[in-house]
Amino acid sequence: MSTLPATMRAAVLHGIGDLRIEDRARPAAGESEVLLQVAVVGVCGSDLHFYTDGRSGSAVVAGPTVLGHEFSGRVIAVGAGVPTSRIGERVAVEPGTPCGLCQPCTVDAYNHCERIRFVGAATIDGAMQEYLAVPARSAYRVPDHVSDAAAAMIEPFSVAVHAVGRAPTGRAEQVLVSGAGPIGHLVAQLAHRRGAASVWLVDPNGDRLARARPPIRTATPEEWAATGRRVDVAFECSGSREGSSTALASLRYEGSLVIVGVGPRTLELPMDAIQEGELTITGSHRYRHTWPEAIQLVARAEIDLDALITHTFPLEEAAAALNVTRTDPAALKAVLRL
Repeated sequence: MSTLPATMRAAVLHGIGDLRIEDRARPAAGESEVLLQVAVVGVCGSDLHFYTDGRSGSAVVAGPTVLGHEFSGRVIAVGAGVPTSRIGERVAVEPGTPCGLCQPCTVDAYNHCERIRFVGAATIDGAMQEYLAVPARSAYRVPDHVSDAAAAMIEPFSVAVHAVGRAPTGRAEQVLVSGAGPIGHLVAQLAHRRGAASVWLVDPNGDRLARARPPIRTATPEEWAATGRRVDVAFECSGSREGSSTALASLRYEGSLVIVGVGPRTLELPMDAIQEGELTITGSHRYRHTWPEAIQLVARAEIDLDALITHTFPLEEAAAALNVTRTDPAALKAVLRL
């Protein structure tokens, strides 16, 4: 194998709106780690929040940091304890490393880990750089026919896999998905694959709705309200008050709302409708043990991740990739190809 370079290019966030392409020292694979040559990085809404607001939820940018937690790559070196046979593997990476010791971890609810180390979340450098070392156990091999871009999107798809799994079984004949972002599209596709007789995707953005394919049906909020339909399960993926209200108001009796999108801290609820209708409201947070299933679904061509990618940029244009998601109404998923 040729000698690896000592330095690499990285898109480094120094503050709000201040993203610079810099040379940095290349990391090395530590014990139980693999070193990746990063292939593709997806731009997530949380990346945009870090870029425009300096924070995403409780995570705050306190110094120079590298964004990017949706990514794929190729193993080019391994650390102690990792077999050299892994060199050359193409992988999709689960970005969170749980502590394994807190109460949620002891009951295998590691998506609620109290001390999770999450790549690209302000405190740990992410994948908007040429090389990245990650725990070997977090790097999942992908088949050769799965593209690098699709492999990077296993992360948002895992959010959808976990969310659909949170819905009650046997009650999902009629489904509404509020919010036609990448995760909303993936939830809609997967709900159909899981047997829903009717799936509606609702969003005010017609450009995003246009990317849905039959049998997924689409509507603006006004068009949806005019149908008068009620559903068994609604998934709120928009992260907006309006989307949450639409989803909740669309439930029939004993219906279930699964909240997927990160929305406002508080929301006014129609308590009489919830009580009288015996409605259930469930949260869905990240994912756990979803990578193998997600990779299988993509490998079998049951879900098309490549179709959701609307914009591709080189690393040097990382700022443009972040900006396009808020300036172009037709933008659905932007990725960096390194």
